[in-house]
Amino acid sequence: MAAVMRHCRAQNRRDGTSYGVPPVFAADGSLRQNVALALVAVDERGRVRSAYIFERTLEMMAFGGGRGVTEAVIAEAPAIFYALRELGYTDFHVQVPKTHVAQLEETMVQHLGTTRDDDRLAHFYRTL
Repeated sequence: MAAVMRHCRAQNRRDGTSYGVPPVFAADGSLRQNVALALVAVDERGRVRSAYIFERTLEMMAFGGGRGVTEAVIAEAPAIFYALRELGYTDFHVQVPKTHVAQLEETMVQHLGTTRDDDRLAHFYRTL
């Protein structure tokens, strides 16, 4: 894991990102609940060259609502994030069609603490 962490830090410096390596193993050495598969590529001398972690992801979706309901849910965000961490999740994603970003960006970034990272969809991400 130390080599994987070094590769992550180097990649973040190179790409100007701030991704973290998610927790992969439980205390007993088994894969954590939200890690479906974890692989490392090693060279002929056994040095770790790269890592590939396949996580089950958690995506937040919302239907209906309105400003008052949304504000009530945002007020519960710390409790929601706590419950999700207790279930073994380390992050969540929200994908918003760009036509709706202007309405939601301030809430997603300032009130829910997400980071915007997108191409065609507005992708908001948060490490729990």
